[in-house]
Formats: sequence, structure tokens, C-alpha cells
Amino acid sequence: MAKEYVFRVKPQDYRNNYRVIRIGGGRTLHDLHLAILDAYDFYADHLYMFSPDRKPYDRNGYYSPDDDGMNSADQAVLEKLDLKKGDRWLYLFDFGDEWKFDVTVKDIEEGRSNRKAQVLEGKGELVQYPDWDDEEWDEEHWDDEDWEDEDALPFGDEPEEMNEEELLAMTGLHMIEVDVLDEGEKMENMLADHDVEELQVLMEVLEIAEEQPETQEGKRKKGKALQKKMAAQIAETLRAHPALLERLMGASGICLLKKLAKDKKLDLKECLLERYELGMMNALGLAVLEEAEGGIIYLTRDAMSFADFFEKDGSGSRLEEKAGKERLIAAVIRFYEVMEADRLYEMFCGLSGGECGRQEFDGIISVMELEYRVLCFEKEKEIYLTCLDDVNDAQRVLALREVYQAPDYRLKTRKELEDAYGEKNVPSSMPELLEYLIVEKRVDIEDCAHLEQLMKAGADLGFSLSDIEDEIREILGEYRMRLTKRLREMMTSVMEEFPSASLRGYSMKEIRELSVEEKSGDSEK
Repeated sequence: MAKEYVFRVKPQDYRNNYRVIRIGGGRTLHDLHLAILDAYDFYADHLYMFSPDRKPYDRNGYYSPDDDGMNSADQAVLEKLDLKKGDRWLYLFDFGDEWKFDVTVKDIEEGRSNRKAQVLEGKGELVQYPDWDDEEWDEEHWDDEDWEDEDALPFGDEPEEMNEEELLAMTGLHMIEVDVLDEGEKMENMLADHDVEELQVLMEVLEIAEEQPETQEGKRKKGKALQKKMAAQIAETLRAHPALLERLMGASGICLLKKLAKDKKLDLKECLLERYELGMMNALGLAVLEEAEGGIIYLTRDAMSFADFFEKDGSGSRLEEKAGKERLIAAVIRFYEVMEADRLYEMFCGLSGGECGRQEFDGIISVMELEYRVLCFEKEKEIYLTCLDDVNDAQRVLALREVYQAPDYRLKTRKELEDAYGEKNVPSSMPELLEYLIVEKRVDIEDCAHLEQLMKAGADLGFSLSDIEDEIREILGEYRMRLTKRLREMMTSVMEEFPSASLRGYSMKEIRELSVEEKSGDSEK
């Protein structure tokens, strides 16, 4: 029987401070270590150990994988440690500052052995490096020099020059493996983790009638039992009628499922582009994406059965054609961010060059809404679609369009839109910025991507660099970098080249150029 463990983690010498963490029994002490650090927003940059006898540096304890000659925490599977309710261990992190935590087994439940760690509740905060003086980051306390001179690097020697192979290793394609879960990891088990309201939406799409419609209060009281019942109904319906899966995942999701089942791998870029499809697979209990060891996608046995069904039912060409339509619609809405539904349909028909009835279009939009890829809202009797996470941001974009008096939507070819969706088109000033951050300053790819997202979001909402400065400084601070004049200029150039939702797909640079052309034309007249 698969187990899940609930741990209460409390830092020693701190009152009213704790975290309650649920984690699968098939996980290791190393996974628990990462979950604790994540729960307290600590960096995993030091050695650690667990002691069942609550002794610091216990020779019988379990240590960081890098600590040679000791029991390795990444080999210590929780369900094999003979843990009992009430057991209390010591978790010691950072052998310099010595953060000590009491880890108590609060409960042991039936569940999924590979469940990712989840923080159930918590109270209080910890600061990993409380002795840092904020003043040292204040630009007023720095010289006016930008520290770009080779002889004036403030934090040690200049980084060693990276060769081409090392740079490719950092920025190149990374393949994510695909594996199949054990027989016991069933679709309904993972579906049952979702709220009743979420399961009800799936049932409505699949046209599964509730046996006895109940009030929200009645559903809340039945809790887990009702969730399991609804999950079983969904799983049984899909197993009996696999073709219904297309209503929930769309053609793109089905094509991705077939690819995963066949190739047993997916490159990282595809994984990012297909994140909504993967998210729906996870929601349906078909796939689990693990971040450990570079990333692994686990498919359930049900997922493999569905992939086999669609591989053999002769729908391949139809699904590929429909998936192309779905990608084009996604590319259009992703580029313009906010658009009238009627205008989106009109633009899509013009770009696709093929036939797509309004009913098929609306069906595709419904799937995208289900995946949380788009939101639908109404303003002044007009229906709008947006890929922004918050309708308030979409409303801000519409208001800014009025302020800026932006021209009509910036027309793009299908290839330009699809390249933008695949992130093949980047501002011309972006490579210089990335080279500076990655090669010269050794900023992680993930943090570079976060900075890019901040700049793009800022451009979409009509912000200047100063409006997102605090968030940028927070990321740079992790590398003891400051927002220098040079860096500010590069980031400003990038933001001005990004297509802006507030400018209907134009960039601020393009709007300025149009303004100059208009003034020049007026003067000639």
C-alpha cells in the first residue's frame, strides 16, 4: 500500500514558527530537505544531515549526497525508514550557521508514493542571511563607476572565459526523459487530489450527470469521499469512451500524448511551449512532471492506453490539422495578449487560409479556457479574450490603448506569429544582454528567463524600466550585482523592442518611428 507522510517541521529556538509538509513515501530524505528549504525560502547552498537520534553530526545519520563516506540522504527512501507516527528527527542545515529543525512525523496516510512535497500549513518566517546590511546595496554608498573596468571588479576576479562547448551546455537543448508509472498509480487516484469544483467542471465537459445534485455545503461536508467518487466517474467515462479526451485536451494535447508515449523523451523547449497541455495531463491524472535530476515526465498506464487508442483510430491527420489551428490561435492571442473574440476569429481565418467554422473556433477556445491558457471577459458588450493571468491586467491594457491611441493591430504573417510563439524572434538587443548576464556575470539561465519575463510583462503593461526596478534588483542581488548604467541601458533597449499589448503588437520603438514618419510627412505638405 502506497504511503504519504505528513511532517511537522519546526526550527529550534523559534516560537510560533513551523511548516507542515506532505510528501510521498517513495521520496527520499533529500527530497524532504529540498521541500523544507523551499518552504522557508532558503537557498540550497550548504551541506545538511538528518539524525533519527537527534544528534548533530550523527555518524548514523543521513548526509548530503556530496558528503562522501556517509549514509546518503538521496538513497534514504522514506517508506523504507520504518517511520512511525510521533517519531522526531533532527534536520541540521548549513554546518557553518547550523540551522537546526525538529522534524516530527505527524501522520502517515494512504496515498501516492511519488507525491511531490506540498506545504499544508505554516506560521512564521526565517531569514537565511540576517546579517546582510541593506545599506551595502544602496547605490548611494557605491562609487559612480560601473565596475566595468577589468581592474575594478568589486567581488573577486573576473570570471574565466567560457568556451563554446560550455556555453552550449548552459543554453542548448536539454532532453527530459519520459517513464511509465507503476500499475498502482491510477488516474482516479491523482484526479481525487483536485477540489470538488474542479472535478465538477470536468464532469460538465464530459456531460457526466451528478446522481444527486447537492449544495456546495453538502459537497464540502462529504469532502474526500465525494472527490474520490467524482474522480472514479471521470476515469471510468474516459476509459469507456477515450475519444472524449479530446474535449479536455484538444488536438494539441492528444498529439503531445502520442509523442511522449512513442519517443519517451521531450526537449526542454518543447516542454516549456507545451506547458499548458502538460498541465492538463497532470490535472487529468495522466502525467506527473518531476523536477529532480533534470526533469522526468511520468505517464500513467491510462495515458499509455489512451495514446495507443488514438494511434490506432485513424484520426492522426485530422488531429494534426486541428492541432495546427490550435497553435495558430494560441500564437495570435499570445502576441497581442488581449483581443476581441470576433476580431481574433476574423484574423485567424485570414491567416489560416483554410476553413474553420465559428463552432470549431469556439470549441478550441473552450479547451484553451479549460487549460487556463486564455480568460474570457466582457467590456462594453464586447467579448474579449486574453492570455494574461489577471483580467485586471487585461483591463489595464485596454485602458492604455485608449491613452496611447495605438494604431490598429500590428499585422504579422503566420510565420512571424508562430516564430514569436516559439520564442524564435527576440529583440535584436537581447543577445547582447544575455551574453553579458550569462557569460560575463554567470547568471543562471532560469534567472535570465525570469528577467526576460519581467521586461516583456512591463512592456505589455506600458511600464518603464523604473517601474519594475525593484523586482530586477532582487534577482541581481542574488549575484551581488547592481543595476548599473550599462545594464539599465541594455534592458531599456530590450523593453522598447518588445511588442507591447498596450500598443496592439507594436513596440515602443516602432511607435516612435511611426511618429517621426508622420511628422516628416506633415512637414513636407
